[in-house]
Amino acid sequence: HATRFELSGASADSRLRATASTAVRRGEWTGLLAAAAQRSNEFDVVDRPDSLPRDRLDRDQRSVLFRLTRETGLGPLRFTLDGVEDQRESDIRALLGTGRFRNTTELLGDDENSRLRLVLDQTLEPAALWNRGQWRAWYQQSDTRQVTREARPLASTPVSLFRRFDFEEESSGL
Repeated sequence: HATRFELSGASADSRLRATASTAVRRGEWTGLLAAAAQRSNEFDVVDRPDSLPRDRLDRDQRSVLFRLTRETGLGPLRFTLDGVEDQRESDIRALLGTGRFRNTTELLGDDENSRLRLVLDQTLEPAALWNRGQWRAWYQQSDTRQVTREARPLASTPVSLFRRFDFEEESSGL
């Protein structure tokens, strides 16, 4: 049995990260559980002039991994579950009023993505009918959402833009 915890941070982006994992072996069974979470904000650009407005990026990430393995006469049989969630909110200020953003007074982003994956697989030991082999069954679901808001009240024709992108995907196979 082994367990590990870790906590780390960084001042440049006010980041805090926590990870934990544990592994267990009992006879022909082996298990692993690991999780991580991270939060950060206020992205700091190196050598940024004080006169330049500070961009903001808030990020929240979470992930988990679970794996259970059983040794069999044909080879190890594994079940794996892993998932990831990532959320980001941004407020871009340094580019406002410059170049192609000269009439833009607000540029905001809100992005989310997640993935869930389940896998059952086995690596086959050499036998009378084969030298090596593997089979796998899986299911995966992914979701992505991106939202952007942009305000251009200083343009000759003032405009407010809202863009949304959604993408969902499911796959499974054997």
